[in-house]
Parts: sequence; structure tokens; C-alpha cells
Amino acid sequence: MITRIYNLFWKACVLLFIAEVLNGFLLSGGCAKHSQQNSPPKETSEVSQQDTQRVQSPTPRAPKPGQPKWNIVSHFGMITTVWITQDAIKDKFLIAQILHQIDQKYRNSAVWFFDDKEHTPSGVPMTDDQMLRWVGLYDPAQSDTFSYVEVTNATISPPTIKTIKTSIRPGYAE
Repeated sequence: MITRIYNLFWKACVLLFIAEVLNGFLLSGGCAKHSQQNSPPKETSEVSQQDTQRVQSPTPRAPKPGQPKWNIVSHFGMITTVWITQDAIKDKFLIAQILHQIDQKYRNSAVWFFDDKEHTPSGVPMTDDQMLRWVGLYDPAQSDTFSYVEVTNATISPPTIKTIKTSIRPGYAE
């Protein structure tokens, strides 16, 4: 009797493990994610060369036509940091789309927007330089809408900020 209960317990554990793996696979896009890729991935040397060129640039540059206007830089804990161009942060419909895409990938994740890729944090705490490049945030634990971030005093450490609430939500903008 005990052996039978023991065997049923392990079968249940294996089934739960398989369900978790499949759930993670489906949430990450599953097979559809791979079937959408028609071109081979970029070679590592191309990516590192582009990143090296960006690091050498002292000021944020506008992307060339065809280049993305935003990019996920890091995801740690429940925070996703995003680099976005200064022009793109003004597009409320683009912000709503970005928030929706990130929410699909990382449920209930806070999203912090920065206008300089080199100063977009990949962890906390943020440096003063990173705080000066912070332009927007969405934190579903605090508010259901996106807020712009404005530095009010850059001369102290840490810089003080204020948030300006909007009506932008994941997948919705007026």
C-alpha cells in the first residue's frame, strides 16, 4: 500500500514538472517564436562590433532608418529596463505597444525607460548618471498607468525626480 502511494506521488511530481516546462515553453512563444525567424541569426562579431560603436559614442544617437527605436536592455527580478529614443518616448501608442509586449513576456513586471543605452541599468541600485537618463516608468504594483519621469534636481546625489502620470496602459493609449 505504501509503495503504491509512493509511486503515485512520484508520478504526480513528474507530471507537474512536465506541465511547468510546457507552460514556460508556451509563455516564451513556443514553436511560433522559432517559425517566425526567416533569416539566420547575426554572427557574434557583428553584434559586438555594433555594441562597441555604441559605447564609443559620447551622446545618444538617433537610430538610422530601419533600426529599432527601443530595445529591452535587461530584466532582473520584477524589473525590465528599456532603452528608447528621445523621439519614441513621446509616442504614446508605441509606449502602449511596448508595455503590452513586455507584459506578455514578463507578467506584472515594472518597466523603466531610459534614453541612453549606455546608461540603462542592468541591476539596482541605479547610479546618479543612470537616474539622469530615466525618462519613464510603469509599475503595475504602484499604478495601472505609465508615468513620465522628470529630474527636478540633478545637482544632488541621488538626483530628485517627479513622475507625471498619463492614461497610457499596456496595449491602450488615448
